[in-house]
Amino acid sequence: MSPPDPVWLAFKLARGVKHLDNISQEVNTLVASDACGIIPDFNSEPGFLVVKAYMRETPSPLCSVYVGEALYQLRSVLDHLVCHLTESNGQDVTNKTGFPIFLQRAEFRDTAGNLAPRVRGLIGGLAPEQLALIEADQPFQGKFGAPEDDPLWWLYKLSNFDRHRFIHLVWSATLDAHDDFTPQWFADRYFTLVSTNYGAFEGETEVARYSIDPAANNVGPPQVAVQVHSHVSFGIAFDKQVPGEGRSVVTTLKAIGERVARLVALFFVK
Repeated sequence: MSPPDPVWLAFKLARGVKHLDNISQEVNTLVASDACGIIPDFNSEPGFLVVKAYMRETPSPLCSVYVGEALYQLRSVLDHLVCHLTESNGQDVTNKTGFPIFLQRAEFRDTAGNLAPRVRGLIGGLAPEQLALIEADQPFQGKFGAPEDDPLWWLYKLSNFDRHRFIHLVWSATLDAHDDFTPQWFADRYFTLVSTNYGAFEGETEVARYSIDPAANNVGPPQVAVQVHSHVSFGIAFDKQVPGEGRSVVTTLKAIGERVARLVALFFVK
C-alpha cells in the first residue's frame, strides 16, 4: 500500500529543501575561514583602485552531492503526484507515468488539440480537470516571463543533467550594499566607480574598479591613507558547463522548491 498522500509528498518536498541547510553550512564554514576575502589593490594599475574577491579553495564536492539529492527529491515529488492521481482515478500506473515539463506548446498538444503521444503516456490517466491544471502550469505558458526562466524548466534541465554528469560549482560574489571608504570625504571627491563585476568566479577576480583623480596625489602632507570596506557576500553558483550557468545555487533551489510546492498545493488545497 502506498504511503498516505499528500503527507508523503510533503515529506519528500521537505527532504529536498533540507539540503539547502547542508549547502549553507558548507559555504558558511569556508567563508568564515581565511580562505576567502577582499583585496583592495591600489598598486597594480596606477590611477585605479581595483577591488578583488578571492577564494583559495573550490566548493566542496559534498555541495554538488547535496544539490543532486535536492533535485532528485523535488523532481520525484512531481512524478509521485501524477502516479498518486492516476491511481486515485482507478487507472494503471506504467513505467511511463510521470509529470510532463515542456518548453514548447506544440510538444504538449498537436495541431488538432489532442495530447501528444508522449504526454498521453505520462498523464493519460488523469481526469480532464487535473490535465488542465498541469497544462496551465507548463513553462510554455510564460508565467515567469520567458519559458526558459520558469523554475520548473530549471528543475527539468538540472535534474536531467545530474543523472548523467557531476554538477560542478564555482564561487560567486554579491555586493550587499556598496563599498565604504575611510575617510569617506576623500573617496567621494577623488574616486569614481568605473565598473562592477559581481557574480560567479574561480580563484581571484576583479569585482569593482574605481578611477582615482590625479589630484588625489597632491592631498597632504601627510599622505591620506584610504581603507576600503566592501560589503560582499560569498556563495556558490553553477559553473559554465551546467544548465543555469552563473546562477546562485541556493536561490535557484529555493525557487524550484517553491514552484513545486505551489504545484502540489493545486491538487490538495481547496
